[in-house]
Amino acid sequence: APNYFFGDPLLKADLSNIKPALAGYKTMLLENGYNWSSSYQLPKAKECNVFSILWGGGGTTSVGTFPYDDGGWLSNTINKYYKNPVYLTK
Repeated sequence: APNYFFGDPLLKADLSNIKPALAGYKTMLLENGYNWSSSYQLPKAKECNVFSILWGGGGTTSVGTFPYDDGGWLSNTINKYYKNPVYLTK
């Protein structure tokens, strides 16, 4: 979910560097020209009246294997978001 909402510049636009375990989903992930490397979907969430995103407890709530160490990617991405947040109202 964080990659969907924030985009991940480490991913190539064609997902050629996606984790091998996810390679079978590549076609579905690229549907409608979606670019996981740069797409920023928080404004779309706002349009759908999403007011909170809970990332969950990792392996305790996930439906798949949770990356227990993302090298600080999510934390750094959220810290960048706080500098320019998407508000529900102004």
